[in-house]
Amino acid sequence: MATNTLFEYINNRIESDSKLRQDLNITAGDITALIPQSEEEMFLPGKLGLYPADTCAPFVTRQGTPFYEFDNMAMMPKGGKTMKYLDFVNIMTYDMGKPPYHNAGLYKSSMTKRSCEESVELHYAAGVPYEKQVLGMPFYGHGNDVEFSSECVDYRDISVNGYTKRWDNVAMVPYLVNSSGEMILSYDDETSIGLKADYVNSKGLLGAMYWNIEADDASWTLSKAIADRIIGGGSPSEVVYQ
Repeated sequence: MATNTLFEYINNRIESDSKLRQDLNITAGDITALIPQSEEEMFLPGKLGLYPADTCAPFVTRQGTPFYEFDNMAMMPKGGKTMKYLDFVNIMTYDMGKPPYHNAGLYKSSMTKRSCEESVELHYAAGVPYEKQVLGMPFYGHGNDVEFSSECVDYRDISVNGYTKRWDNVAMVPYLVNSSGEMILSYDDETSIGLKADYVNSKGLLGAMYWNIEADDASWTLSKAIADRIIGGGSPSEVVYQ
């Protein structure tokens, strides 16, 4: 069987980055020619096993179709027809909201657009077994573009000084509010990451992945919270603040 590589956004990147095309001596057409057009082609030598990056927010691929509605055999078809060829599927369960919504709530609440749990269930319904799903966790947050940037704010750079830290008891994630009570930053901390790791274990998922390790603090707080529970079998997390 051919060895296949999983890429995300690869054709978009090739199309938009002229320097990258020059450095690689490659064109967007070169990549397009490698994309399989059927299930039979997907695992032929010389073809790319392409899997679209997906947050299930839903992230819309360049084909304009959310993951869980795929009927294109070049990608992940409905019914999981290609799962017999794949060892795992990484679910990018982050970037699912910005203030006043959570970036990556574990469960659905009034402050989520989509939750990690909903994303897992959508993938399962699309034919991806729980035991082949890898839950994505963010080591960053999103701000309101006033007190904090709406782009990625690394965990290591987050300071609660001058703000109030609150906890969503339904979504099971923290957030910061200003003096007016408005959410100004949605993010994950050691407690919420630990709860997601507990969810991975209880749901029987294959494991966890995160973006990205450079965003963790000098003590590797978030990385250890995952490793202690998924690899080390540590005790379930407890919420220690409200």
